[in-house]
Amino acid sequence: MQQQTSGSTGLASVLMIVMILALTCFGVLALSSARADAAVSARAETFSAGYYAAEGRLQRRLAHLDAELQEGRLSLPEGSSLELAEPVGHAQELRMAVQAGPDGHCRAVSCGLVYTDRWQPNGQPGELWNGGE
Repeated sequence: MQQQTSGSTGLASVLMIVMILALTCFGVLALSSARADAAVSARAETFSAGYYAAEGRLQRRLAHLDAELQEGRLSLPEGSSLELAEPVGHAQELRMAVQAGPDGHCRAVSCGLVYTDRWQPNGQPGELWNGGE
């Protein structure tokens, strides 16, 4: 007696191969996405650590400046201002504007991150589309 084989065995194998390939592609995509996220997180961690370290150094310098004013070792006319700067990372500084107050204390007026390197364009600017043809 001869057994009949159906065509569904070949279809099941093809379907299984397609599923394995799809799962492999999704796994590779997930891995590359995780690696990219890890790299972005590492850069963010490095920047944050540098930023907060620079902010701490600026605050210590401000406290030292205020102590010198209070002890009389330094005199600043009321309303005069200074700018303190600390490096954050490559081509970045955290700058703080400090002003002497009427009570003999100095206070931070503003604080911001400044890009210190010279800007270099990557090429010649192209023409902008003005809405016409």
